[in-house]
Amino acid sequence: DPDILEGAEARWEHFVEVDWDPDFEPIDILLGAEQTTVLRLSGDRLHRLQTAIAVQQPEDDLTLDDIVPDGALPERIAQLNAAMSGVSAERVHSVVSRTIRRDTQMVRALKELCEFRCQFPDCGTRIPKRNGEFYIEGESKPKNIGAPFFLKRFQSRKGVLLIHGYMAAPEEIRVLADYLFENGFSVYGVRLRGHGTAPEDLASRRWEEWYESVNRGYVILKNSVKHMAVAGFSTGAGLALLQAINKGKRFRCVISINAPLRLNNIASRLASAVVFWNTIMKKIRIKRGEMEFVTNTPENPHINYFRNPVYGVYQLEQLMNVVEERLQKLDIPALIIQGSDDPVVNPESAQEVFEKMGTEDKELYRVFSERHGIIRGEGSDKVFEKVKLFLDETF
Repeated sequence: DPDILEGAEARWEHFVEVDWDPDFEPIDILLGAEQTTVLRLSGDRLHRLQTAIAVQQPEDDLTLDDIVPDGALPERIAQLNAAMSGVSAERVHSVVSRTIRRDTQMVRALKELCEFRCQFPDCGTRIPKRNGEFYIEGESKPKNIGAPFFLKRFQSRKGVLLIHGYMAAPEEIRVLADYLFENGFSVYGVRLRGHGTAPEDLASRRWEEWYESVNRGYVILKNSVKHMAVAGFSTGAGLALLQAINKGKRFRCVISINAPLRLNNIASRLASAVVFWNTIMKKIRIKRGEMEFVTNTPENPHINYFRNPVYGVYQLEQLMNVVEERLQKLDIPALIIQGSDDPVVNPESAQEVFEKMGTEDKELYRVFSERHGIIRGEGSDKVFEKVKLFLDETF
């Protein structure tokens, strides 16, 4: 921005507008330069950084927090504005950039202020923390829940690429993975982008990013085993089917467990309309009319998110539309497993998937269950046994 940093190079990425208490003037905050987070204090006021800054601390170590270390954030910003005079734009850029690189308390406060959301027109992407992760106290899960895993059998030449479901994390599929590992398979448990972190992360992701996450797992497993299968639960089942359609005989078989071709919750059918409405609200800059998250009461609260991003449901819908359109091209052995009284996925989904598949080598297996999460807890042993039997037959 030449009005702020004359002669200095900067690539601005994220912008936030803040209206403070009437006692303070409106302040603009700009977040994002050089893939980090940068602060802009409205207009020419940033040029007026007081000359006295230079003597407060050595030039190569000064941050904005050192200039105004104490007080509420609005007060500190006001004091910075009052102090700005007689310092070159290059010097300002140096101090601000150093502040950002260190992810100081002031920077963290600014990111929290805008809820880690970019507010450039038509942007709305989430701004990650310094380590690239999204973390919200009380909502984000421990790393052992959200991290991908690789259970490798060095004497085995067969592997399974395993994919978790929507709003979940790799821990969701861990019990099945352990079972398969104990029965002679190497297993890679994928983490889908936007999962195992925070709902805000998921709200910024497209289904293509989930698919690419599976591709990464595929590359890892392919270089470790000679033969592999792909399997998934819920949304992971949809992604497994799409992988099998696109990669064909590079997989020995595909296993789909409770694939969400049709959802029971009527709210899911409104996702497209809600996303469209939210887009209109953003265009005219009215945020009170938006509905970005709905409350989720998960079956596994230690794994799943408690808030469901509407945009994520919309992306799930888009994914399954693509899967449905291409099912006729699936030409490898397939096992479809479905819970009889699934409260999330319409049980008729399984029959539709089965009938639309192009392959003749396919099997539909129904499990009596009133739960969606049939790969954990009561009744999961039957699912595991069926999965193992099918894998043994196809490898």
